[in-house]
Amino acid sequence: MRAIACGLCVMMIVTVGTGVAQANIITFQDQTTAGNDPAVQDAGIRKSVTTYPNQGDYNYGVEPDSIIYPDGGPFNNPDNYGPRHGLFRFDVSTLNDKPITSATFGFYVHPRNTTNRYGVAYNNLKLSAFLSGKDWIEGTGNDVPALVGEVTWNSQKHNLNPAWDTAGGTAATDIDMPSTKTFSIAQGTIGELRLIELNVTDFVQAWTSAGQGHENNGMQIWDGTAGAALSALNYWAVVMSENPCTDVWKDAQGNPVTLGLQNRPYLRVEYTPEPATLGLLALAFIPFFSRRKK
Repeated sequence: MRAIACGLCVMMIVTVGTGVAQANIITFQDQTTAGNDPAVQDAGIRKSVTTYPNQGDYNYGVEPDSIIYPDGGPFNNPDNYGPRHGLFRFDVSTLNDKPITSATFGFYVHPRNTTNRYGVAYNNLKLSAFLSGKDWIEGTGNDVPALVGEVTWNSQKHNLNPAWDTAGGTAATDIDMPSTKTFSIAQGTIGELRLIELNVTDFVQAWTSAGQGHENNGMQIWDGTAGAALSALNYWAVVMSENPCTDVWKDAQGNPVTLGLQNRPYLRVEYTPEPATLGLLALAFIPFFSRRKK
């Protein structure tokens, strides 16, 4: 196993298999202390509601965990908290034109804040890839008015054009509807930390294959309904790349929990090296083995 740097992001490369049939597994994950690796972007976006009338123009690029509220159900009304989405992007340009075997997007969720909170079931959430031209900037805000160009609920790039075709970035001209994944999060327990993994092989294949015409503008968690009446005590929050921190989550015993770098969102990709690449690697080791025989 070897690790190489991708910007400040660390990609762990593992070669598996025997004989000619081999595969490399690369994990893209922010490993910087501050969670500011430009190769990994994640941000939350929130709809404006009566309770929070301005958050649709706020940026949440450095929020340590991003609350996900379903688009349907009790939260989607003018007097409550409103839908909230999560945006994620990993720079996979190092894999361009490589044969992608599989890709998995992983992220952790937990019930935010105090010990009496648990995660209610979320049903039929969606994960969609953004279309070409729908690039966005993570931003530097945490519940503050967005700076020019930063992503918000109302705008792909605040005070710049083009904007989202639909606020929240959910129009068929914002995201790739045919490739959208649907998933659910079962009801949790107080203090639980849960890993969610989704198959995004076709996303990565489209981003890295020549002639596919898909820019890598990342993906978004959106839509869904709640399996029970929602309250501020039972929503799920996604651990973002700005973690670890200790002020937003406690376990069932009330102890503050420090999340590690391993709990940040990640993209794990498996690809098969081309025969020519394997041959070059073999040639590179010939001098080494020649010297050992002497």
